[in-house]
Amino acid sequence: MRLDNRTVLAAIVVLTLALIPLALFTSGPVRIIVSFLCLLFFPGYALLSALFPKQGNLGLVERIALSFGVSIAVLPIIGLVLNFTPWGIKLAPVLVSVAAFTLIAAAIGFIREQALPVEMRLRVSMVPRWEGWHKLTRARKVIWAAVLLAALGGAGTLIYFEVALPQKPAPTEFYILNAEGKAENYPRQVKAGDNVTITAVVINHESLPATYSIRAVTNGNVAGETTTPALATEAKWEGKVDFIVAKAGTGQKIEFYLYKEGEAQPYFNDPLYIYIDAAE
Repeated sequence: MRLDNRTVLAAIVVLTLALIPLALFTSGPVRIIVSFLCLLFFPGYALLSALFPKQGNLGLVERIALSFGVSIAVLPIIGLVLNFTPWGIKLAPVLVSVAAFTLIAAAIGFIREQALPVEMRLRVSMVPRWEGWHKLTRARKVIWAAVLLAALGGAGTLIYFEVALPQKPAPTEFYILNAEGKAENYPRQVKAGDNVTITAVVINHESLPATYSIRAVTNGNVAGETTTPALATEAKWEGKVDFIVAKAGTGQKIEFYLYKEGEAQPYFNDPLYIYIDAAE
């Protein structure tokens, strides 16, 4: 069975549009397999169809092998462009950008093939012709074997990292600002016993809602503590943390520890800190 490559391109467009939501909202092996097709095969195949639409420009073996290679070459370029956008290099922007690239390349390939005489249009065999394996040159056999091993190895590696290795949630964000909400000009000169205020920001990246507390510690003693409300996943809290420097002294280090509710150890091993001079 041989299909007109325009039919293959139309199928790639439909599959790309259908599989992107699966890649975004599923997990485990399903997402890996879907992402593998959307990221590492479809873009390269669509681009090659746009560049080489004629029958005989590329053999089937070379076309499939190059589809993987071209896809791998396209991904870093898309990532570089995304790095300079507000969306950054994250799963959703990458998938959407690659999908847009695939759709545009497939459309160009479809139009270019449509303009060719029927006898020159690329047709793809959908049924393996095992009897033809013995007729292939050694070089083509090596290419086919390399493509198969690369595809299986890549899919297997991705599935292993997704399923076998423990998945750690992204760490919750924690940073401090001054009383005006800026990351500069923190309190420096105070009087011993006076109340000092800084602004703390917590963004919960855990997979479940969580409550956090911020402790200000100086000379090994808790100088102040504030507890956040329960934060939903990806929720942000910004609030005041008050503390008192009890003793006079210059260059006193004030450390800020973040604790997750119910845990005795700080969320981060290394605290945030500022230095304060406290006068009598």
